[in-house]
Amino acid sequence: MRALTTHFAVTTLADALPPALYARRRIPRPVPTAEPSTHFTDALDDGAPRGWALVRIRTEHAGGGWAVDDSAVWSSGLRLPATGRRARVVRARRNPGAPAQSAAGTVNS
Repeated sequence: MRALTTHFAVTTLADALPPALYARRRIPRPVPTAEPSTHFTDALDDGAPRGWALVRIRTEHAGGGWAVDDSAVWSSGLRLPATGRRARVVRARRNPGAPAQSAAGTVNS
């Protein structure tokens, strides 16, 4: 159970921060993760990392309503427990009063 909790925590760190694309936008937009991928290293074989974690997220590609982010999670012991890659949907800014949109079309609410 402890290993599962550690992997879940590292996965959350790889995906929880705002996308790097936000640094280029004046007004944030919804950018949900459509396809997450997390790769664990042998740094987790020694158990859960202790102390702080440094997370780096960088957008590799953005365009056509999609963005691809790469992330790396570093432990305080300067080990790399995990890397990640996220395909994200970059949603258009919503006009007030307009119906919400999903990938399939209008969402009825």
